[in-house]
Amino acid sequence: MSSFIDRLVNEEKELSYKIYNLALFLRGPDFKTLSEVHRNLLLRQHSLMVKYQEVLMTRIHILRLEGK
Repeated sequence: MSSFIDRLVNEEKELSYKIYNLALFLRGPDFKTLSEVHRNLLLRQHSLMVKYQEVLMTRIHILRLEGK
């Protein structure tokens, strides 16, 4: 089962990297050049990615507590 946890940990790390880079983009000058529709979608995407990361972290924590 540890390989399953390892996969979850790797997925969370990759997601964390993507969240970081998207957050940088959202604060940069190129973001302001996008249409309002695209800006809103990217903000929503970032929010959902963060929520997904929280779910992954919770699953990892629970699996580790269960000793799997």
